[in-house]
Amino acid sequence: MLRECTSTEVLENPTGEFDLTEHDPVNPSSQTPTQALQHDPVAITRNIANTIRSSQLRREEFKEIVTTGNCRERWLDAQQVSYQLAHLTLIRDSPTRWGSSYLIERALYLRQAIEVYISPPVMSTIFKQRLTNNEWAILKDIKNILEVFDESSATVATLSPRRRDVFKPATQCFNLELISEFIVNQELLSSC
Repeated sequence: MLRECTSTEVLENPTGEFDLTEHDPVNPSSQTPTQALQHDPVAITRNIANTIRSSQLRREEFKEIVTTGNCRERWLDAQQVSYQLAHLTLIRDSPTRWGSSYLIERALYLRQAIEVYISPPVMSTIFKQRLTNNEWAILKDIKNILEVFDESSATVATLSPRRRDVFKPATQCFNLELISEFIVNQELLSSC
């Protein structure tokens, strides 16, 4: 499903490290939602998750960042109230059903720890790209859209095979055009 709107290179080789620098660099402060979507935040998130998960040392470093952040009350919610992050690891993406929603949901939850982990200059050689605020917002929108399909798939899975066939065309038409139209409409509304 997401193959139509994101690079599948990371899905096809989940243990490899990828340079996603073929995208045009964008000034984060002037990036539009459409540019954020074109920058492929799902592929960047896959790259970050797969790179962190690719070695025991990186997983331990990431866990240490979460632990230290918890001890120092570094993690803040939208109201600037400190909270504790659960000791979770990033999830690798799955090509099945709407599996990217799990990758995205976990990355959104661990966003602050991810940003701390990839921010030191030494990490710039490993992580070629970082997500901008607009790209994080696009990820949240994509997650919300995918959740609808994930829930629908779970419901459809309980139906008889004959009744399931009725829902197939509806899920097959979901593609980049729908996401792009959603993003562009939001962009138009915010400019009014």
